[in-house]
Amino acid sequence: MVVTQQLEWDKFLDAYVRRSDARNNDTHVEQMRRYIDGYRLTEWINTKRMLSQAPHNIVLAEGLEPHWVSPGKAIYWQEHFAREQVEEENPDGTTNKVVKDVSKGWFPTTSGLPANNPYQIALYLNKGFRLRPPAAAEVVEVSESAVPSEGDPAPQNIFYCHRHGDKRRGFISWKAYMRHAYAFKEQPEYNVPADVLKRVQRYPYYCFVHGSGYHSLRTVSRHYNQMTKDEQKKHPTIEEMQTKK
Repeated sequence: MVVTQQLEWDKFLDAYVRRSDARNNDTHVEQMRRYIDGYRLTEWINTKRMLSQAPHNIVLAEGLEPHWVSPGKAIYWQEHFAREQVEEENPDGTTNKVVKDVSKGWFPTTSGLPANNPYQIALYLNKGFRLRPPAAAEVVEVSESAVPSEGDPAPQNIFYCHRHGDKRRGFISWKAYMRHAYAFKEQPEYNVPADVLKRVQRYPYYCFVHGSGYHSLRTVSRHYNQMTKDEQKKHPTIEEMQTKK
């Protein structure tokens, strides 16, 4: 299977309702759940349909929706960064320390944010927020009706996999598509995109599964050795990651 984080839409509902007012209890939570369920069956269906159309062209996976905390308001996910000194490898194999913004992971927003229409949701997604952490957000399920007709603005590139029944699976990045192929032990159905090839050419070793390049045998070996034995069996070997043979 594709590895995703299966987080339900109501993951934050109980805690959010209870902390909004000290008097809130099970009755208030269930009352809000009923309000939201009504919203999901009407407004959200229309919002999701409009979100898949121009000018947004954002197609969500089947069953994926915001973490609602009230009708039209939801918890998003946001990546947090911290400035840290890290060791960076140079093309000649030497290293030096530089200060960079280092990701500390994805965290839910502390308050509910607007999600009342496709423009609001697209605004937050384009700013880097997500409805789920990236592992879940990278995969989209695409139906034929969601593909823009001739004359519509072209959406971002989507790499489809046709090997899993009638419903196609689409991936919004080459890295996500390769991780899917890795998980299913499948050969890619596409040639490597030109922008990825350009990046690959900068490194003597490149891991297509993780979308990472390495300047030396030492660093690529460290990448490979960090995996478990089972992961190594499915992963390209160090020799296979070599770009100039």
